[in-house]
Amino acid sequence: MTYSWCNGNTNKIADNLSAGDCNLQITDANGCTASEEFTVCIGTPTDNDCYKSRLAISPNGDGFNEFFEINCVTNFENTLTIYDRWGNQVFGAVNYLNTWDGKDDDGNTLTEGTYMWILKVLEPGKNDQYFRGTVTIVR
Repeated sequence: MTYSWCNGNTNKIADNLSAGDCNLQITDANGCTASEEFTVCIGTPTDNDCYKSRLAISPNGDGFNEFFEINCVTNFENTLTIYDRWGNQVFGAVNYLNTWDGKDDDGNTLTEGTYMWILKVLEPGKNDQYFRGTVTIVR
């Protein structure tokens, strides 16, 4: 059998594929061919835990649950916005890095309570995706 991948690789298992459309053509000893087209997604996890978050944080300096963490958030460009219960934006970040510690954009400590978050994710070759949830601050 011979293999021909979209990146020129001729091994049975391809490596170094770029994100985007790709095709594979396989030819057997009789000269019969089969081909398949597919999309390569780089950095997209295989499980459904991406963009899920902690339900609560306790930014009190004890080293546990200090920061609001969203799984896979660093894989793609993103924008995170956090709102209080009245719908006022209290925090915003472009390319969020799991560093929110319960303070507003001015550095003021927010009160205990539940806050809503919206994450906009920009994956190459895809429409923008939006994820939402709530996080409770416990002090």
